[in-house]
Amino acid sequence: MKKLLIIPLLLVNGCSTYSLLGDLANREPQTKPVEVVTVAKRNPIYHPPLPEPIEASDVEWKILTPDTMKEYLAQVEAGEEPRVAFYGLTSQGYENLSMNMGEIKRYLEQILHIVGYYRDIDDDEEEGK
Repeated sequence: MKKLLIIPLLLVNGCSTYSLLGDLANREPQTKPVEVVTVAKRNPIYHPPLPEPIEASDVEWKILTPDTMKEYLAQVEAGEEPRVAFYGLTSQGYENLSMNMGEIKRYLEQILHIVGYYRDIDDDEEEGK
């Protein structure tokens, strides 16, 4: 007999939970609107370190004239002067060499100014954060 009473109680109880679930399903959800903010931010720019400055080795210049050449040959025949090879440039070749070195210097200075310009721009943007 107790078993017969439990079944109707479960059925009545089950129906009441369905009605509560139905009420919850019919109500409108109370949600807050989400505000989306997009911030455009550039990635930091990598600035590689500049290369070490050029450390040129000293060059010993020796100017050969007909008189100094005669002295040199006399010292070589006597065994007093080490045997060295001499390279000569014409005045046009020396001028070309000088112009080339000037072009290299100009190019390097311009490159360093360009790199400095872009580093300054990036530093200004980082300070403005």
